Order: sequence, then C-alpha cells, then structure tokens
Amino acid sequence: MRTDLREDEFSGVYEAFTVLFPDKPWLKRVSNLQHQINEAPTVHSLLWKQNTLAYGLEAFDCQGKSPDFEVWEATKQAMIFAAQIVQMCSNSTPENNRKLCRRVLHAINKPDGARGLRFELSVATHLSREGWGITWMEEDSGEDTFDMLATISNVGSVEVECKSLSADRGESLTESVFYALTHYLLPLIEPKLPELKRHFYGVSFTFSGKIPESAEERAQLAAELADAVGAGEREIAGVCTINLRLCNLQSMQYEPNVDELYILANEQLGSDPGYRFIKSLGDQGYLVIDVQSLIPSKFDAALGKVAKNAVQKQMTRKRPGCLVVRVERHSGLSLEAFAGEEINSLARRATKLLSNPANAHLAAVVFVSAPSLERSGESSESEESRTYVFESLSEDHKSLGLGRVFGVTK
Repeated sequence: MRTDLREDEFSGVYEAFTVLFPDKPWLKRVSNLQHQINEAPTVHSLLWKQNTLAYGLEAFDCQGKSPDFEVWEATKQAMIFAAQIVQMCSNSTPENNRKLCRRVLHAINKPDGARGLRFELSVATHLSREGWGITWMEEDSGEDTFDMLATISNVGSVEVECKSLSADRGESLTESVFYALTHYLLPLIEPKLPELKRHFYGVSFTFSGKIPESAEERAQLAAELADAVGAGEREIAGVCTINLRLCNLQSMQYEPNVDELYILANEQLGSDPGYRFIKSLGDQGYLVIDVQSLIPSKFDAALGKVAKNAVQKQMTRKRPGCLVVRVERHSGLSLEAFAGEEINSLARRATKLLSNPANAHLAAVVFVSAPSLERSGESSESEESRTYVFESLSEDHKSLGLGRVFGVTK
C-alpha cells in the first residue's frame, strides 16, 4: 500500500484541507495538549506520538517547512493524511464526505481514532487505485457496522472492516502505563541519586505482576520504588526486581546524542522488551529508567477477540466480507520474516476464521505491517506497508480476486 506526495504540493493540500475544516481544530488540540504537558512533562513524547496528525498540521500552519527533523516528519505524515481526505472528498458524494469528515474530527481529538482512521484511509486509497469505489458507513448510528463498502463493476461489493492493533495490544505493560508511572517516579528518584559529575545513572525495574491502574496506587508504588533505589535494594518482594547501574562518563569529551545514549543504556541495562525514559541531569549526566514486565503477552487472544467480533458482529453476512488488520508490532521486514515461518500465529488465526462455517461470508483476511515513510523521488515521500493475505477457498468468493488486490495470497 502506498501513498505518494511531493513536498511542493503541501501548500495546496493544506489550503484544500482547511476548506473542509475552516476552524482548524488541530490548533485547539495542540493547545490543549500543551496544558497536559505543563502538568506532566514526562508525557510529552507519548502525546507527540499519539497526536502526530494534530502536531504536524499545526506546525505547517505556523511555520511551513520546519528545520526540526521530528517536526518535519510529523508534518509529512499529516500532509499525506490530509491529501487522502481531500482526494476522497473530491471524488465522492456530499453525504459520503460528511461521514468521512466527522471521522476526521474524531481522529484529530482522539489518538485511537487517529490510528484507526489513518489505517482505514490507507486501505481505502489502495482499493480506489485498484478501481474499487468506496462508500463510508455511518459509525455513530448506535450499532456496530463495517467501515466501508468497496464496489467494483462486473464483480460485486465487499464489506471491508479495518482494525489497527497497537504495538502493546494484549500486553500488561503498555506505553501509557509506563509514562503514567514515570510521571510519579522521576521526581522521587532524582533526589536519591549520589551527587556525582558526568555519570550515567541506570535504573531498571522488572515487574512480576500488573502495575496498578489508579493514580493513588501508582503514586504509592512509585514512592516504594524510589525508596528501594535510594537504599540500593535489588528487589521488592512480590513486586519487582531492580537493576542499578552507575557509569562514569568523564572520559567522554562531547555530549552523546540520543542514539549513543540508547547504545550506552543497552550496554548497562540490557535490551529486553520494555520501555525506556532518558533524562539529562546537566553536569551530573543522565538518568535512564527502564521498565519491563514478566507477565506473558495476551496478544493472540486479543487479536482473536477483535477479529471474531469484526467478522461476526460488524459484517452483515449479506455480502462477502474482508477483514484487514494492521499489526503495528510488525515492521514490513518483520512481517515478511514472520510470514516465512511455515506455522505462525497469524496464519493459524486466519485459517481458523476462514474455516469456520459461521463465517461463510468472509472472503479474505489481510494482515498489514506498520507503515514507514519511504522516499520515492527527490522531493516526494510515500507511506508503505507489507501485507500477509489469506483468501477463502469458497467458489463464491474467487471472482473477487482479493488476494491479487492486496498482495500475494498465502
């Protein structure tokens, strides 16, 4: 799946997008996010990641092309999104546009909505380029429904339901939980550190149970963790193990960049799956906090629940259905490698769905990797993903050719 956009088209795209949304709701969204950051600075990177569209649109509105790499990357993603909306609205009915624009407003203000809509747009754009017409469904009607009806002449119509599973779906330790805990933990740990110049302070927590959900319990846990770090303890019984590392940086003649700090952190604390926060302490050096969990992943169960609901409750069963699932924990390369395994969890899940007699309407299951921006010319970028496709063996669905539409059939 691919969406190309040249940088010299950005101004025109933005102007057309603001015609659809003259109030520029992304400006208000960024302003509201800043209030959250002022109250809890540690969540800045998380909010940036979750609200890329709003930040990218706001940045272009304020300064056009930004010299800041991270800001410009957000702007490029936002412009690809805006270009898709503009193109869809220019080739559709007023009623269809109204439904789509309502989804856009929801996406700008809700991170989960943004992730879901961006994926739906990539699927709709891909199908449009393959010659399929797209009709958006009314999602706030009070009933579960599929996302879009894709129709092609002389073939028929397909109900398409898109699901985007975040990288931490099914995990007890999520990125949001990590940053919520770090918000309480960081100001308590700093005073416990020895006052040394130019040192790396590494602290890693590996939890054996779930981190509590309430703010009060998290604040209490953070206090216990900070006290344990101050006392040099290596474990809080029944809660977590603690790994403490202190490394002298005085021999370094320059300030390490972010990549070098992550390499140093990997050397000192390891690179097991989890989350990491790095803070500069000025002359003292850097504080690195790692959090990991030993609780087994429930991703496969979460995928199964989402897929079953989509196929059996959101599709009408009156037409062929196609379930398209973005698995954000997979990059294009990792999904391709995973698909190369003769037996894997995604293949098992697709086979189970397609072989269930209750799902006779299901024509295909498509897994999609997380997108990545790729340069497709001197001044153009494209978003690209890899697909892993499974088609129904039913004769009723063969004429649709969904395997060809989405990629090589598995």
